[in-house]
Amino acid sequence: MSVLTKVFVVLVTVLAVVGATLMMAYVANVNTYKNAYQDQKSVVEAYRKTVNSKEGQIQAMSTSLATMQQQLAQVTRQKDAEVQAAIKDRNAAQADLTVAKAREAELAASVTTIGDTLKQNEQIVKDTLTQLQKTRAQIVDLQTQNIELVSRNNDLDGTRRSLENEARRLKESVAQAQSEYDQLKGKWDKVPGDIKQAIEPGQASASVMKIPAPARLQGQITRVEQVAGETLAQVNIGAADNVQPNMVFVIHRGDKFLGNLVILKTDDRSAVGQVTLAQNGVKAGDAVMGTAQ
Repeated sequence: MSVLTKVFVVLVTVLAVVGATLMMAYVANVNTYKNAYQDQKSVVEAYRKTVNSKEGQIQAMSTSLATMQQQLAQVTRQKDAEVQAAIKDRNAAQADLTVAKAREAELAASVTTIGDTLKQNEQIVKDTLTQLQKTRAQIVDLQTQNIELVSRNNDLDGTRRSLENEARRLKESVAQAQSEYDQLKGKWDKVPGDIKQAIEPGQASASVMKIPAPARLQGQITRVEQVAGETLAQVNIGAADNVQPNMVFVIHRGDKFLGNLVILKTDDRSAVGQVTLAQNGVKAGDAVMGTAQ
C-alpha cells in the first residue's frame, strides 16, 4: 500500500471520526431544538388561548360599553331636560320671590302703620278705661253717699209724717180761709160801686199753699233674669204705688250699694226694670228705694 493511500485512509478515518462526532452533536442539538420548539409551541398555544379569551372578554366589554353609552346618552338627555325644567322653575321661583319680597315690603310698611295706629288706639283705650274707672268709682261713691243720705232720710220719716199732718191741717185751714174769702168776695161784689169807693176797702188776698210731697217709695226685688246680655229685675211695687216708667231706684243690701234700677214697665202691683251700674251681683231679696221727681 502506498503512502498516499495510507494517508488517504487516515484522512478518511479522521474525517469519519470527525463526521461521526459532528453528526452526534447535530443529532443532540436537533433533539434539544425540537424540545425547545415544542415548549415554545405550547407557550404560544397557551398565549393564543389567552388572547382568544381576552378578545371574547373585550368583545363582551365592548358590547356592554356600547349599551352603557346608550343608557348614558339617554340618561344625559333626561337629565338635560330636567335641568332645563329646573332652570325654568328656578327662574319662575326667582320671579315669584321678587314679587313676594316686594309684597313683603308693602306688608311690612302696612304692619308698621297698623302697629302705630294700634299703639295710638291702645293708648286712647287705656286713657278711656282710666277715665271710666274714675267715673265709675265716683258714681259708686255718689250712690253710696246717696244710700247713706236715704238711710238718714228714713230716720226722718216720722218728722215728715208729722209735717204732712201739719200740712193737711194747714190745707184745711187754707181751704176754710179760701171759703170764707169767697163768701166775703161774693158779698163784696154785691156792694154798689159808689159804696165801695166811699168805704175804700183794703185789698185782701189769700194764697193757697201747695206742699211738695215727694213719695219715698221702697220695695224688694222678687226676680232677676238675664235677657240679651242685660240684667232685668222685677220689684213688688207698681203703678198702684205711683211707680212710673223711667223712674230710677237705688238697689242696696243693707248699707251696701248694688246698682240702679231703671223702670221699663209697670203693672198694678209690680214693675220690671233694667239693672245698671251693677256691683257684686243683684239677686232676689235685695231692697230698692227711690224718689219720684
